[in-house]
Amino acid sequence: MALITSEREFAPAPSISAVEQENGTKPLVLLIDDSTYVRKLQHMLQESYDIVSLNDNGRALELLDRENPDIVIIGDSVDGIDTHKVVSRLREFTNIPVIVIGRNHSSSEKACRFLEKAEADDYLERGKLQTGELVARIKAILRRHELTQRQAKPEIVQNGELRIDTSQHLVTVGEQTIDLTPTEYKILLCFAQNKGRVLTRESILDEVFGSVEYSKNITSIFISHLRQKLGESSKNPNFIVTRFWIGYMMPNFDTFNFSSK
Repeated sequence: MALITSEREFAPAPSISAVEQENGTKPLVLLIDDSTYVRKLQHMLQESYDIVSLNDNGRALELLDRENPDIVIIGDSVDGIDTHKVVSRLREFTNIPVIVIGRNHSSSEKACRFLEKAEADDYLERGKLQTGELVARIKAILRRHELTQRQAKPEIVQNGELRIDTSQHLVTVGEQTIDLTPTEYKILLCFAQNKGRVLTRESILDEVFGSVEYSKNITSIFISHLRQKLGESSKNPNFIVTRFWIGYMMPNFDTFNFSSK
């Protein structure tokens, strides 16, 4: 039987916080985690957020529709729950921000799987979690989500044959449509909006994920996948050029002709 609790019934008086919504209410967090760790998360968040929690992923969509939370935090250790499938399922119905709380010593590959394949917005290890960091990450994700929602004006970002329609998340090179994952799209858009500038791995992590806490190898993995889809490689680059010991850059094709050969 699902355990559902709500901090609305016994939370302390709201503190003045930058994450409070315009109508004065606190943002609502939906927690999906096991019954032991969920209490720690509630304690960490109750000063800044309203909280509804459960330990049964089967009711996640029902609660999501009923409560209309601002963000979902789901544990990667709930008994009988395939968290990856839950997050992917949520993405079929909503673009609400999702944070996955993983087990201690989670691998970079696992974090990459959640961020890229399941489209989670952040992945954190529970053993390293501190209240201040978790609240700060939630604030940053909610700010980015709000800005994205307000971007109603269509925008075309173009560089040479590369064309990105941000209103449709559509990427084309010449006449060819490039099918990208959400994370690959964010990275490519980051390069296109900063064409001609060298971006460090840290700046890419901060721009795309709002954090530099991930392993730098994650950046290399995503860029390798992105290059393959763009029909290039590190030895024969076109749109993404490696600047050794520094990072990567996208040449500005509007100002000069670039040749990797």
